[in-house]
Amino acid sequence: DKCRKFFAFLCTIVFVHIQISSLEFNYVDNDKSLTTFGAVGWVRPKVIYGHIHMAKTAGTEINALLAMRYERVCGHKGYSYDFYQVNERHKQYSENYKNVKSILGKTKDIMSTSGLGGRDQIPMGIMQEVGFEDCDYISIEEPASTWRNLDLQLGGLPMEFHVRCRDPLSHLMSQCNFHNKKFKCESSELGYIHSQVQKCIDDFHNLRYGEALTKIPNATLKCFDRIPPSKYVDYMGNILQHRRIQGDYFHVDTNKPRSKANECLWNAGQDFQDKIRSVLIAYYEIYGFCEECMASGDRLPL
Repeated sequence: DKCRKFFAFLCTIVFVHIQISSLEFNYVDNDKSLTTFGAVGWVRPKVIYGHIHMAKTAGTEINALLAMRYERVCGHKGYSYDFYQVNERHKQYSENYKNVKSILGKTKDIMSTSGLGGRDQIPMGIMQEVGFEDCDYISIEEPASTWRNLDLQLGGLPMEFHVRCRDPLSHLMSQCNFHNKKFKCESSELGYIHSQVQKCIDDFHNLRYGEALTKIPNATLKCFDRIPPSKYVDYMGNILQHRRIQGDYFHVDTNKPRSKANECLWNAGQDFQDKIRSVLIAYYEIYGFCEECMASGDRLPL
């Protein structure tokens, strides 16, 4: 009789374990939904998400908002594990730097006072030293080839890259503004237009997107264009684990205000604008990718 009772007890334990396991991994996993919240809570995504941080695409704000709200975000502009305090320092020191373009790297933390960037501008060397093994979302401002190295470091885990695509002309003007360069419209000759574009787009930025991304095994490329960035951040909230304490995000400017009235291309005619677009697509891979991706099924459903 004791043996029967003990056997029945063991069977009950096994049954309960099976039921809990089935609940724990009972989450939607298909092309129509990326929800990772199961019956008993959050379930880690099967892929690692990578943010291709192209300059002047609200990448700093995207990285910061994600690090504020969700766990295991690892970015050049901030990590989840300490971004609450980074954000508090931004609030505290913003009054001291009213006349500068950005307070990034200027708040007083151990890294910035040691000349090592800052907790909001983390050098790639330090990111590599920390490692990416526990990251669910990675955001970097590095050449495309760097992602291949990360793929090898992470053992070939599936990755999904996200690229923010802006209107090419508006994006170009933001870069001109950032570099304090004036785009001139004195000739419609393609060589002249290219020379004006080159003033505003530096070579390092151009390397952030490249063919190397398409050659990484088990990796896919997705695109989006959504303002404000909170739409994309909310989308990722269906995938990433929410932080216990999130705080109120303090926006940090990374550019001085633009004045479209001082940008000649908006009044230069459609033909001139089309020539600028053709130059951008011909010389910078990101614009060709975005034109194709935004018209395809690889555009994120924000």
